[in-house]
Amino acid sequence: MLPKFVFFRKFSSQHQIVFNTSSKLLQRNRAASAVDSKEFDYLRDEAAKRLLVRLSDITRSFPIALDLGANTGNILSSLRSNDDSSSHVAGIRELHMIDSSNCMLFRDESIWSAKHNIVPTVIAHVAPIEGSPLPFQDSSLDLVLSSMSLHWVNDLPGLFSEVLRVLRPDGCFMLAMPGGETLQELRSSFYSAEMKLFGGASPHVSPMVSVADVGNLLTAAGFSLATVDADTFTIEYASPAVLFRHLKGMGEGNAALGRREGVRRKLITEASKVYLEEFPGEEDGVVASVQIIFGIGWKPDRSQPQPKERGSVPKGFGVRKKT
Repeated sequence: MLPKFVFFRKFSSQHQIVFNTSSKLLQRNRAASAVDSKEFDYLRDEAAKRLLVRLSDITRSFPIALDLGANTGNILSSLRSNDDSSSHVAGIRELHMIDSSNCMLFRDESIWSAKHNIVPTVIAHVAPIEGSPLPFQDSSLDLVLSSMSLHWVNDLPGLFSEVLRVLRPDGCFMLAMPGGETLQELRSSFYSAEMKLFGGASPHVSPMVSVADVGNLLTAAGFSLATVDADTFTIEYASPAVLFRHLKGMGEGNAALGRREGVRRKLITEASKVYLEEFPGEEDGVVASVQIIFGIGWKPDRSQPQPKERGSVPKGFGVRKKT
């Protein structure tokens, strides 16, 4: 049974520094430089694919697009893996890719920089995605996509405001990011192990947003017609040690401030024991939950459907029926 404590981040007008960005950048550079790095792309590839399925439901073109926090170019890879019947998803003709990790962004440069009819022009930018203005003029982009990167951003309200600034009126912002139910089994196992060994707990899995958070953030930033949904599924691993190896291979190790430094072998052993006992898989392994939250927001424009003026709808069931 999961312990009753909060997994989610809280937001206010004065954002808090939650993550050590230097540690996270180091983790991601190391992961991308490993010889087996591509073996751990599966989760980002799946999120990008599901995001593009949602994008394909929008029947309009977005010639100039941005992949914000591009990782290794998973969105571009998903675009290019489509068959001919759906190859021109969203009519993207120019795709900008921004990521703070040089090693991540250029790991597959030989692939994404090749000429291809799906996205004729690809432009890469090594730059932080928060803490400074995005390197685009006001109202210069038709579409901003972001897949599996925003969960390491300290100032999400500020970043969402920047996205709104660079979008043209009626431009679209679509995101996919891990939600608070992700790795709940791992959180619970570490919590139980630390309470038993030390009588207190520190964060071992970074705090993540809830579905409600994403909708509120989009609306507060000024986006209209905000829509949010989530997919939750489980992945089975042969053991907790294999899960730890995969998280490290993805560059998704814990980077939350306040975590217990120098995690002891005794704690890892105890947490693994709890994990095996409480969350077994079907084939003697363990299960890990993954929640991916998808959000869509539009930069306001007069052409969009507008809400009725307050008080314009007749009150009372009888009046409504007669009207």
